[in-house]
Amino acid sequence: MSGGESLRLELPEGARAVAVRAYPSSGEHLKLEGSLDLLDLLASLDLLASLDLLASLSDGLLEWSAPEGDWCVVAVYGVQKGFNPLHPLSGARAIERLYAPFEARCADEIGRTLAVFFQDELDFGNSTPRWSAEVSSAFKRRKGYDLEPELAALWFDLGPRTQKVRIDYADVVTQLSEEHYFKPVFEWHEGHGTLFGHDNLGRGDIAEGHRAYGDPFRTLRWFSAPGNDDPHLQEPRRFMGFKVNSSVAHLYSRPRVWNEGFYGSG
Repeated sequence: MSGGESLRLELPEGARAVAVRAYPSSGEHLKLEGSLDLLDLLASLDLLASLDLLASLSDGLLEWSAPEGDWCVVAVYGVQKGFNPLHPLSGARAIERLYAPFEARCADEIGRTLAVFFQDELDFGNSTPRWSAEVSSAFKRRKGYDLEPELAALWFDLGPRTQKVRIDYADVVTQLSEEHYFKPVFEWHEGHGTLFGHDNLGRGDIAEGHRAYGDPFRTLRWFSAPGNDDPHLQEPRRFMGFKVNSSVAHLYSRPRVWNEGFYGSG
């Protein structure tokens, strides 16, 4: 936008605003200095307190007239989708629903007859960048600054700090998913003497691994047998996946690598 132009913005139904900010534009990148927080201009302002960091925009509009200069308005919003591995109780809920029933019904066989559990293509139903109410406060505690003013850096160039913000965000979100989901599930299996294997999404494709798991080397280490499948004999082998999972196993002293080797083989 340029000075004097007016904006009327309505986000998709059911979306919740995380940050809405107007940044001066230099032509090369957006500038944090001189930026304006527009979140308090939402018509649904009265919902902010009840929803903590997220403001509902289902009935909300943003109306704003730009001051002099060139501006870029960035609205970052979330839509509830799938399972949230960042939630403090996510791992506990997975254990309660998936693994505790085995312990309740046949505890004497866990680690003996039931020696192996296998997670096939773990898909949370969402992908990075993830957000939840825990991220903002955790980010400030762990990194020492507020994320929201610079949250647009995940998609836009905000100058020299852009890479730092992206790395810090990825670090915090990966830590939360490790602490709340991956590590508790791993520790349940370690404590019960069971081997915990997987076939992961991406099968060695690092970019796909990042979309699915944040930092796949850090999150997938919380399996005692990281691995992947190699499904079709008529297609190229998944040697890259085997190499990646072998590296995870070597880095974190896991005893073996899993290969789901016969699916779709004919």
